[in-house]
Amino acid sequence: MTMLAEQGDGVIGVNTHRDTLAAAAVSALGALLSHAEAATDLRGVRKFTVLRP
Repeated sequence: MTMLAEQGDGVIGVNTHRDTLAAAAVSALGALLSHAEAATDLRGVRKFTVLRP
């Protein structure tokens, strides 16, 4: 089995619930880099949306 540290720099996960969204970024070594929580309404979804040209 290949280890995450051999695959890339890290991983981002999003956990969806009825009323909230939770996201976390973790390094390949397992260190928490960032986390956020938002409501499942339009404002909350926009918080997690990144637009790139």
